[in-house]
Amino acid sequence: MRRRDFHCWACAVLGGSSPLLVSAQSTAGNIVRFVVPFAAGGGADSVARVVAQAFPKEAGNLVIDNKPGAGGSVAASYVTTSPPDGKTILLGSTATLVINPLLNSAVKYDPLKDLVPVAGLVSLPYLVVTRASSPHTSLTALLNAAAAEENAVSFGSPGIGTTNHLVGMMLQSRAKAKMVHVPYKGAAAAMNDVIGGRIDFMSGDLGTLLPAVKDGRLRALGVTSATRMSVLPEVPAIAETLPGFEASAWIGIFVPKSTPKSAVDGLSVAFKSAVENPGVRQRFVAMGGASISANTDLSALIRSDAEKWGRVISENQIKKDDVN
Repeated sequence: MRRRDFHCWACAVLGGSSPLLVSAQSTAGNIVRFVVPFAAGGGADSVARVVAQAFPKEAGNLVIDNKPGAGGSVAASYVTTSPPDGKTILLGSTATLVINPLLNSAVKYDPLKDLVPVAGLVSLPYLVVTRASSPHTSLTALLNAAAAEENAVSFGSPGIGTTNHLVGMMLQSRAKAKMVHVPYKGAAAAMNDVIGGRIDFMSGDLGTLLPAVKDGRLRALGVTSATRMSVLPEVPAIAETLPGFEASAWIGIFVPKSTPKSAVDGLSVAFKSAVENPGVRQRFVAMGGASISANTDLSALIRSDAEKWGRVISENQIKKDDVN
């Protein structure tokens, strides 16, 4: 979005000299540190860079600062202890702000008390896949096999406590089955073992799995979004087999508590303009995601996801600090 376009959009929406526009403009030329809890090149980092490219310069100059480690705790702790001046922001996610506090006793931050939500960015569902030659030709067939014989079905993930792992455990709970979980050091290693037939299935982001589905090495059994995805209209939503099943991850922007409302509002306006950029929306669709409203109540999402994933963790007796 060009500067002139941003000014026109903001004036039309906010009525010329709105305090929100003044707040956004007042940061022009300032550096805004955009802290990303994961390494460069991953899915979350890709979202950050897509949004940063469309972030209006009038609202500041975003500088991405990758701070991976401890499931996102390193980055979240850094932001929660940063000056509350609107110049340090966090790319928050389901993994960092919901699952990590549930499973990692070393987490000292409270996402609801120590952070202020600014704007929603994107929702990213998962794809459940098996090898192309698998006898499990549908999700129903896979779950029936799992229910028929204990430990007859195996699934992989990038590690205990990852969202990918918990999606598999949610399927196990809903199927009333006992499956074998095989943790790996990364999604790519798990995917290779699915393709090779060493494990039966896995869930993962579309960026990782879709190429292998498209070239025929993997078979897509379902998507974890509430409804089918436009990028894979032929693949059923798991909710068509298991009503109410939904396991999308979300990403949003947060700042430290006590950040002035004027700074929060200015950043909210700026991120809303970035998320509504058609180019950003198209990139999100290509990633298998969908833009969510910048006005989404992220605090409510944290609460509802903590309840959902907490139930999965409890049902499957996953212990704190078993994460790897």
